[in-house]
Amino acid sequence: DALDPLVVAESNRLKNLFEKLDLNRDGRIDSEELAEGLHNMGYFHISKEQIEMFLQRSDSSESGDLSLQEFVEYLQKHEKQLHFVFSKLDTNKDGRVNSAEIKVAFKNLGISIGVEEAEKLVSRIDDDNSLDISFEEWRDYLMFHPSSNIDDIIEYWRQESYLTQMDHGEDVG
Repeated sequence: DALDPLVVAESNRLKNLFEKLDLNRDGRIDSEELAEGLHNMGYFHISKEQIEMFLQRSDSSESGDLSLQEFVEYLQKHEKQLHFVFSKLDTNKDGRVNSAEIKVAFKNLGISIGVEEAEKLVSRIDDDNSLDISFEEWRDYLMFHPSSNIDDIIEYWRQESYLTQMDHGEDVG
C-alpha cells in the first residue's frame, strides 16, 4: 500500500519545520524554542501571546511542550481550516487571492475597505510580488496564528498591516 506522495511531502515539510524549531534537539518544542525559532525564521509578526496560544491549542497532552506528533497533527488540522478560509476568499477559484477578491470577501463579512487597504493587505502576505496571494503564501503567513477563524484572521491581518505601515523596525516595549 503505497503512501500518497503529497501526504509524504506534507509530512516531511512539517517534520523539517519541527526540526528547525527544536533548537536543543530533544524531540520537543517549548514556548522559548518556538518563539526563538519563529524569530530566526522571520516570523516577526507573531506575538508572544500568539505563541503561547498556539502552544496551548496544539499541546494535546498538556505537557507544556510539543512532540513531533502533536505539532504535525495540529498543523495539519489548522492548515485544512486555513485552506477552507482561503477557498472562501478565492472567489474566482484560480488558486490565488487578489485585492478585488479581498474587497468582496470583506464586504460579504460586513466590512467595507477601500482598494488601497485591500492592496496593502495583499502586499503584507505576497512574498513573490505577484500582486496576489497563493495558498502557500497564505498558509506560511498564518501557520502559527492561533486561530483559523475568518474574523480573527481578518482582525489580525488588518492590525498587522496597519502596524507595518507605521514603524515595524523599532522594538516598542
